[in-house]
Order: sequence, then C-alpha cells, then structure tokens
Amino acid sequence: MTVADRSDEVDIATEWPEWFELLDLVGRVEPGVDITWSEELGVWLSGSYRGFRRIADDPDLFQFPGRNAELAPPWLDRDFYIWFEGGPKKFQFTEGEEHARLHRWWMNQFSPKQVGEWREHVIQPLIGELIDGFADAGSADLMADFARRLPLPVMLRMMEIPADGELMERYLAVGNEFGDLRWKLLSKPADDELRARATEVSLEMRALLMPYLDARRSGDGDDLISRLWRATPDLIDGEINDDAMYANLTTLFEAGVGTGAGAIGDVLYVLMKFPDYQQRLREDPSLVPNFVEEALRLMMPGSYIIRQLREDTEFFGETLRRGQSIIGVSVAAGRDSGQYQCPHQIDLTRKGPRNHVAFSWGPRACVGHAIGRAELQEVTAAITARLADLRLDPDQPRPMRAGAGARRPWDRLPALFTAL
Repeated sequence: MTVADRSDEVDIATEWPEWFELLDLVGRVEPGVDITWSEELGVWLSGSYRGFRRIADDPDLFQFPGRNAELAPPWLDRDFYIWFEGGPKKFQFTEGEEHARLHRWWMNQFSPKQVGEWREHVIQPLIGELIDGFADAGSADLMADFARRLPLPVMLRMMEIPADGELMERYLAVGNEFGDLRWKLLSKPADDELRARATEVSLEMRALLMPYLDARRSGDGDDLISRLWRATPDLIDGEINDDAMYANLTTLFEAGVGTGAGAIGDVLYVLMKFPDYQQRLREDPSLVPNFVEEALRLMMPGSYIIRQLREDTEFFGETLRRGQSIIGVSVAAGRDSGQYQCPHQIDLTRKGPRNHVAFSWGPRACVGHAIGRAELQEVTAAITARLADLRLDPDQPRPMRAGAGARRPWDRLPALFTAL
C-alpha cells in the first residue's frame, strides 16, 4: 500500500508536505513497514508502531550507539565522547539495575503533585510573561520569541538556578550547540576542529553547572540538585563524585533546550495548520490534553531513535546481525494505519491518545514526559485564550526543519494574530 492509498481520505503530499520533508531527512520508510534495508544509509529502518516499540522495549539488545565499547564504530573516540557527555555514569550509559534506579528516581521527581505545583508556580507565570512580550504587536516568531524561551527557564527554576538576560542567552547557546555536537561526534570521525569545539562547549557547560553542584553538596535544599545529592548513594554504583553528579544533571539541562522547544513549536504549528481547533479549544479547554497528544503523535519532536544490535536477532522476518544499526522512525510509527484509524488527521476522541511514541517507550522512555506534557498543555491553553486568528505569516519564509540528529525543530514560526 502506498502512502497515497491510505484510508483517511487525505492527500498526504498536499496536506502534510513538511512531514515528507522530515521523513526524507530521517530515512525514507513508509508508515507501517516493519523493516527495510536502506542502502544509502547502511542501516535498517523500521516505520511501524510495533517495530518501534519492539526496539524501545529491549534496550539491552538494541543499544544506544557508543554505549558498548565492542560495538562502537571504529572511528568513534569513545573515551572522548563519554567525557564530552559528562562521564560513564550519565543516564544513557548506565545499564541494568543502576539504570533502572536512576530511571525510577527521575520519574518520581515528576509526580502528579510536584508537576501540579510547578504548573502553578513556574510554568504558567513564565508563559504569561512571554506572551505579554509580544501579544499586542500582532506578530511574532513563535520559535524565537516563545518556544525556545520557555523550557530551559522552567528547568532552571526547578533546579533553582538563576538565569536572565545575557546569562540566559549563554545557557541557550551552550545547550543548543551541545546537542548539535553530540550528533556530529556520533555520525562522523571527529577532526581536530570538531574535537576542539566539542571540548570548548563541554567545558563551558561544566562551568555553568558545577558551581551549583558544589553549593548544594549538602543536599539540604528542596531543589532538584539537592535532591539528587541526597539520593545519589542509592542510585549510582561505585564512587560518587562530581563527574557522576554532573553527568546526570546534564540530562535534565539538555531536555530544556532541544526536545522541549521542538515539541512546543510542533504543537503551535499544528494549531496554526488547523485553525478551526483554536476556537474549539478556547470554548472547551478540557479538549486541550487530547489536542496536545494528537499534535505530538503527528509531528514527533524526536523523529527517530538509532540503536545497535548487541546480538543477532530475527526482526519481523529479517535477520539483523550483531553490530548493525537500526533506526526506529517515530514520525512514521505515529502515522501507522495499522495502529491508528485516519492516522494523518486530528481526532480529539481517539482511544488511548497517549499511547504514541513521541516520548519513546519502554525502560528508557523520557523521564520528563509529565513536565513536558504540562508545558504543552499550558502553552496551548494560554495561546488559544489570549490570541485569536493565529496563523502563519504568508509574507514570511516558510518554516523549515533545522538542527541535527533526531531533534529537528522548526527554524522559525512567523505568526500573525489578534490579542484578546
């Protein structure tokens, strides 16, 4: 079955050209295709919902690139890459029970009660401040003026790290470049220039965060850094040192820059693409959570996961060999007609609206999904309540995907609107 033959009666090429563009950047595979070999990329591609979940459900078999020294690409300086990321105790490098403990701890920090407090005291005020800055102008770049300026301040306030003005610009610049450099280090041999720049950026991130780690070492406060110090003896095997602490803190810091901003941009894009929903959400805010889930499913701020095979395995009729790579293409899995009826359309009554893979799946699913959902819901509610006739500015360049690796947020979202 071709994409154009799908049962939702939507002309996909016309209705979702930006989706095709993103799929071409990731690796072209149709939704619903469990497994296919890409000669161009030299990897396996899985475009089905069940294929993505099988990959994500077994992180010991399908491993993060570079995690296993024996499987690392021969050109990857693994020791340098691990140092760049913060050290071997970082969330993504740990395995087994140690990883499970870290995962449970981070999930517990985002309990419904705690997220509810952050909604009221952190997220809502920040959203209000940002909208106040452009509402009366009637136009704004909703990526530069809004989406990129919300998630990181939320995370910093949760950690009780002060940041405004030039310091905030420094945090944003370092965090964004850190994410781009990660994918460059993983995807090609590092020449002297790339290695030097990666060293500079990693040292700058350490310089930004380490003073707060040192100051909270007693673990007496209620901020996330103090809580991590208090919990560390039960979380991390072996020596508890500054590197282990820093490595895990960067996990939270990075979430406030890349994926969070991309997800906000995606939800706003869908809101402008389907303007009829703006009035519906304004009149009935109870529909906001389902709209957010549908936007996440359609757009997928993390467009894929790439993994390496630790052992030979059978995967939907194909034999995958140890050391080969497989990409679970989430942007295709989210539109798998075998999983979703009318997959290219928004359905606010869809059963199980949260069962998509926008936050990945399984033992290594995004630990911050609860705070991410809270941000997206509050953004959607506030934007629809305060701005009418929200639309892309037809006189500005069309938004394009930017960035590297799985995170490819919009480069811009030039919008027109009327303040309410």
